[in-house]
Amino acid sequence: MYSSPVRIPICVPSLMTEAFAPLENTVGGRGDKREFERRQLSYIFRQMIEGAIADLPMTADYIRLSLRLGLAQGLAASAILADTQLTEAEITRPGALATQRDNLLVLSNMTRHLGAGWFMRLGVRLGAETTGPLGQAVTMAPTVRDAFKTMETYGQSRSPRFRLRLVRQGRSDMALEIMETMILPEEMRMTGDEGIMLSLQGMIETLVETDIARATFCFRTPEPPHGSLYFGTFRGQVRFGCLNTGITFPGEWLERPGPFANPVLFAAAIEALEAERLALENHGLAAAEVEQRLALGPGGAAASLPDIAKQLHVSVRTLERRLQEAGTSFRAIRDKVLARRARTLLEKTSRTIGSISEELGYSDPVAFNLACHRWFGASPRAVRLESQEKPAAER
Repeated sequence: MYSSPVRIPICVPSLMTEAFAPLENTVGGRGDKREFERRQLSYIFRQMIEGAIADLPMTADYIRLSLRLGLAQGLAASAILADTQLTEAEITRPGALATQRDNLLVLSNMTRHLGAGWFMRLGVRLGAETTGPLGQAVTMAPTVRDAFKTMETYGQSRSPRFRLRLVRQGRSDMALEIMETMILPEEMRMTGDEGIMLSLQGMIETLVETDIARATFCFRTPEPPHGSLYFGTFRGQVRFGCLNTGITFPGEWLERPGPFANPVLFAAAIEALEAERLALENHGLAAAEVEQRLALGPGGAAASLPDIAKQLHVSVRTLERRLQEAGTSFRAIRDKVLARRARTLLEKTSRTIGSISEELGYSDPVAFNLACHRWFGASPRAVRLESQEKPAAER
């Protein structure tokens, strides 16, 4: 399913191999081997989307769009919504919400059935009207600068998996870059980025019309097998292998007045976006982002507070303040991540307790033993034994 390398926690490759060793040892034919590989890939993907950030709420608009497109291609609703807890009736309700996990699962299902690049293969056009209050605010903004600042400020309120950053590029250009907050498998990230870039193109094209041809659409990934579709879909230059995914454009665009400026409707849309942003913050966005980075990002749980702040493109002081406002701290979140990883390694692998202790950064086994008592009320050995005594279905 995923042919490209993926970024996963330091211990997951060995954890995955050991967790599926019983299945591997019993395979007898090609079909069994494929099942083993399918379960390995499924395991990696679920590791990627587990955690607090995947539980954050977001609009169901994009799932509703995927459902409509999938049904038009002859897919069953059950195939499109597989592995989610959603029903067709729920997501077609006005104002419906879903989780980031649901959205990623639906994207995965659509890619599995329709193939990579399905957004472009189906000729999907994502105009400002498909992006809810964000599209309305961008369209009605007093100036093009206001429109881009609105995308930068409120883009994440529509989907917690990314932030948008407006930066200067060279002497006269600007760039609106996608800064991801979730670590995802390469193919999943590519599909998501294609959708985001189509949405950004639709909103920007509303502002500058045919001048969109002066923009450059940059993608972090190397050119994929379906790369030719990009050149017919994006209405400017297309480049692959860039430092960040985003759109580079002439800085002078920012000085233009908004072509459909309407201060009253702009203010109403901003009010709606602010409500979405506050709802996301109240669900613990900052804490979820830190947890995701400690669990799956570069350096894993050994990453420091400055490391994580740099990855999230905020200052250490800002990140500390956001965590404090959420009622937690960097230390508490790292402790939570270490506890979850310790339980997984103890219950799902046959690694020695000493090696697990070292893996989690405890050079002294006594310190790891004390940590397990604090986390689980039992020693590492007792946690492992308790897991082995459970029926297989409960492990």
